[in-house]
Amino acid sequence: MSDFYIGDLTPGTFVVNVSKEKEWGIGQVQSCINNIVTINFENVGKKNY
Repeated sequence: MSDFYIGDLTPGTFVVNVSKEKEWGIGQVQSCINNIVTINFENVGKKNY
């Protein structure tokens, strides 16, 4: 997930990591604070970017 625009990732937004889509599933943005985005993916849990 290196090609994204942080401004569009508001809490509640659904996202997909295209390189790991089948393994991780769909994610939902939990927070975006100081350019650190926390996303909760259905198959692997929370990830920080």
